[in-house]
Amino acid sequence: MRKLAVTTILLALFVAFVAIRIEYLNCKVGGILPRSDYRYDNPEAGLPKWRSRLDVTEENWRMMHLREEEEGRTLSDAERREMMDDIERSKANNVLRDFVGSFGLLQYPLVLLLVVLSISLLWAKERNLKFLACPCLAVAFYAGSVAIYRGYFTSLGW
Repeated sequence: MRKLAVTTILLALFVAFVAIRIEYLNCKVGGILPRSDYRYDNPEAGLPKWRSRLDVTEENWRMMHLREEEEGRTLSDAERREMMDDIERSKANNVLRDFVGSFGLLQYPLVLLLVVLSISLLWAKERNLKFLACPCLAVAFYAGSVAIYRGYFTSLGW
């Protein structure tokens, strides 16, 4: 029963870390989850594929945001700040996309596993183990509700 308790606690910590990390990255990007940039502005058309942003360097940003004849000029302070903000958001978008596409998708089965393990701890004869099950169950419900609300799977546009 001790191995079950340790496994449940470690799984709860991992699931909590993934959920909190995605919320942090989502905040850093500007709250793009759940995605709502529908194809043709029509919710029935579905979400487009979530692609990596390319403007993560000054050279790429200049190429994407300036006309060809302006690419070599010196940027004003306001433009430089805008460029740095855009680059940071693009980098954070790419990290969030990759994290949601890997660990975020793992949340769905891991949350179910955590619920099953927590419930099995609730049925344990030792009283201490029952107290461990409650926070683990709370983590599972939080992470599961966030995964569904933020639409980790649907946001990828697959």
